[in-house]
Amino acid sequence: MQSRIASRLQESGKRQLLEAQRAWERYRDAECRYRQANFPSMTSNADCQKALASQRARDLSTQLEWLDEVEGNIGGGPASCESVAGKTAAARLVRMCLAVTTATRPPCNAQNSCELITSEIKRSCRLLGKGAPSFCRDYR
Repeated sequence: MQSRIASRLQESGKRQLLEAQRAWERYRDAECRYRQANFPSMTSNADCQKALASQRARDLSTQLEWLDEVEGNIGGGPASCESVAGKTAAARLVRMCLAVTTATRPPCNAQNSCELITSEIKRSCRLLGKGAPSFCRDYR
């Protein structure tokens, strides 16, 4: 799985992945030594390594999913706020945007980037001045 990730990264990312993998291997070995020394009847070295390897595989699988998301947006602009921040956070930004915008076609849509929505909130809060909602304090 690591090679599948590396094949999709730039050179600096490949180096960082290799560095992270080496650090993880040191962690795995140290953690299993610790467990074996302190809890020998609870876990074998082989079981410890297997459990930690499964956890690492899940982490790498998540990274592959992230790469799929990023690559799915190449040429299509920034990722949607909903896909980056989640439905709840994106909906909150959209509500705030709609509450303050003066634009006739505002970018207050969860399918736009969070940055675009936030920039509209900032712009609108500045325009509203002292009459702006209290949440505008966070956007000035």
